[in-house]
Amino acid sequence: CMRVLNKQCLESQQKTLLYFNIVNLLESLGDDFTRAFKNISKPVSKESLVVFESVSDLIKDLHFLFYSFNQEKLLKIRTNRDLLRKQIAVLMPKKSVNEAQFLHFMRSAAELIDLISRSFLILKI
Repeated sequence: CMRVLNKQCLESQQKTLLYFNIVNLLESLGDDFTRAFKNISKPVSKESLVVFESVSDLIKDLHFLFYSFNQEKLLKIRTNRDLLRKQIAVLMPKKSVNEAQFLHFMRSAAELIDLISRSFLILKI
């Protein structure tokens, strides 16, 4: 990946490294979703599904941000990530180990989405 970016990226080396970091974060995001769904042996609760839908909405916001950067969307991602943190912190102690792992990976995904969105901000500066 880095070799392709070095050959194709005509911008500064710092931006090339930033693109590489974004690709790595996106890969980690995909890994979190893989782990979240691989470990589920029973259906999750409605509350956990709401968390999953919120994380899915964050991904949609991230997709929008990639193609048309908007500071309001960036702040929305941060705010929604903070709300998810609180929501998951309340839910996690009440859930089974299996569902708590699912919630853990959803929280991790939300954190990665926030990191990727901040990387987009740096690219736009």
